[in-house]
Amino acid sequence: MREIEKYIKEAMERKRVSSYRQLSLTLGMSHNEIPQIMSKGVTPSDTLCMKLAEFAGDDPEKVLLLAQLSKAPEVSRPIWNKILLQLAKSGVFTLTLPVLLDFQVFSTIAPNIHYATRKRTRRRLALA
Repeated sequence: MREIEKYIKEAMERKRVSSYRQLSLTLGMSHNEIPQIMSKGVTPSDTLCMKLAEFAGDDPEKVLLLAQLSKAPEVSRPIWNKILLQLAKSGVFTLTLPVLLDFQVFSTIAPNIHYATRKRTRRRLALA
């Protein structure tokens, strides 16, 4: 699952939206726009990213970067992951960002962060 898809699922859970169609209509988009992103691997437009960020209460920069990461080729993915991790560490994004990243990549980039910390972060997100 791509990072932007994980983000959309997380935003839907936080806002208690039950279907992709409902989310599309809530955002004022075509009823099939979110389903295309989730099932066909379509990269969301910048406009949709900004609407998603507003809906979820996040920074638009975060969502735009996740969309970019989702369409990045395998060669550049480690670089994008490193950029996103540095932004998360600097406090630009909330702690949800490491959860969105693949934990194997996260562990290789930041091996000093203990597994239990990542587990607590996931648990906190599940309760939010």
